[in-house]
Amino acid sequence: MRRAHSSSGTAIRVVCLAPSLALLLSLVTLSAYAGWGAIAYSFPEGVGGTSSGLPSLAAAQLHALLKCYMNGGTRCHVKTWERNQCAILARGRHGGVAWSTDNDWYAALGEGIERCYRFDSQCTIIAYACD
Repeated sequence: MRRAHSSSGTAIRVVCLAPSLALLLSLVTLSAYAGWGAIAYSFPEGVGGTSSGLPSLAAAQLHALLKCYMNGGTRCHVKTWERNQCAILARGRHGGVAWSTDNDWYAALGEGIERCYRFDSQCTIIAYACD
């Protein structure tokens, strides 16, 4: 524990914890109901992580990021998120990435692939999250 000072000069306590990613992932509430989802992706390694059915956008983004890091990503960023929809992430032959969300799985799929083909070729779906 260390002391830090707020902008008003008041001393505050800051607790520094370094739990493993697996522990952090287990702290995120996983629900079976429709809700929030997200897709995170790390360009250098070409790996990602997804989440779905979570109670908040923050929980969905955190869960996707943690899964991305656990899958070997070193520079994971949330690329898209959804609420009670489908989100897809497509990657092309040369590493181009595109994403899309829609209420309909096929519409999200079509839009994501179409966006990928605008700047790359041989595009495929590499991740999806649906609620």
